[in-house]
This record gives sequence, C-alpha cells and structure tokens, in this order.
Amino acid sequence: MGESITLRHAEDYFRQIEDDTLTTELQQFITTEIEVGQSSQDLGKSLAEIEFRKSYGATIIGIIRGQERIVMPKADTKLVEGDKLIIIGTPESKKKIEEAFPI
Repeated sequence: MGESITLRHAEDYFRQIEDDTLTTELQQFITTEIEVGQSSQDLGKSLAEIEFRKSYGATIIGIIRGQERIVMPKADTKLVEGDKLIIIGTPESKKKIEEAFPI
C-alpha cells in the first residue's frame, strides 16, 4: 500500500520536471570557483570565524590549495591566499562572495 503512494509521488515529481515547473527552482543553485586574493577581508580566518554559510548563504564544498584538494573542508580550515573555493549557492550569494573576495 505504501509503495503505490511513493510511486505516485515519484511519478508526479517527474511529470513536474517534464512540464518544466521545477527546473526553474533547480536552476537557482549554482556552483562557482572563487579565488582568495591578498585583499580578501577573510584571509587567514577559519570558516567558523567567518561563519561562511551564514554570512554568504553558500557552502564551500571544496578547496583547491596548490596541488592539494580539500573535500568538504572543516570549520577550522583557514583561508590562505590563492585558495580556490569551490562553492554551491545562489546567484545572489555568488555576488556577495565575489565582493568579499576580490582577486
């Protein structure tokens, strides 16, 4: 009995995607790469100190630091000049981040 309800919900969901009613919502999330420049206000601070998610409305999902790849960085990870932050967020959060992290 529960399986048929679950199947019905899944079918409804995929019909909405086909009808393009959900795709605009899904397109609201973007990934971007931002480099930490020497004039960044958050240079040398940890993600916890910055309160990155709260401050910018986005999440850092990775950092490229030279040859090192930091996947899902921890709150105590400090930003270093030249870090490339791999971020997921909204177009609005991207603008905020670009203002705070000038290259």
